[in-house]
Amino acid sequence: MVIFPLVFNQAGARAVLDAEGETLRLGCEAKPFLVKPNHVEAAKLTGMPTETVEEAARTARHILTMGPEQVIISMGELGAMLANRDGAWLVHTPKIQMRNPIGAGDSLVGGLVYGLVQSLEVLNALEWGVACGAAAASLSGTEIGSKKWVEELLEKVHFSILAG
Repeated sequence: MVIFPLVFNQAGARAVLDAEGETLRLGCEAKPFLVKPNHVEAAKLTGMPTETVEEAARTARHILTMGPEQVIISMGELGAMLANRDGAWLVHTPKIQMRNPIGAGDSLVGGLVYGLVQSLEVLNALEWGVACGAAAASLSGTEIGSKKWVEELLEKVHFSILAG
């Protein structure tokens, strides 16, 4: 499974890896376009703390040295952090009534990939991802948000630039 980023790179495609543990570590070495651990997975990968936005930013920058071009660390209600060679940003989750967070991370990745396929820059694609994750978390059971609901939440998504 971890050779897929190498195969994708050789084919000119961009691999997005959402994994944990050894698969995440080996996947980083394969130099994928993007990795998306959650804050617990990123902490386990690096041995670094990720409880605050500042800690997660340092951890994301460290993960960049392991091979990927982009690192997104999902942080639940705090949002998701993006780090790449140009800087680091926190995309803030819109306020929702949390019903069920199960599947929100997968919805984030789905929205992110949707944005990338629409030729959005990674930061703007991540805004879609955060809106999709919030939509999923606001619904009961394993429902996912409708495009209309995601678009309404997208209007409330914003990001901040994180210092050096």
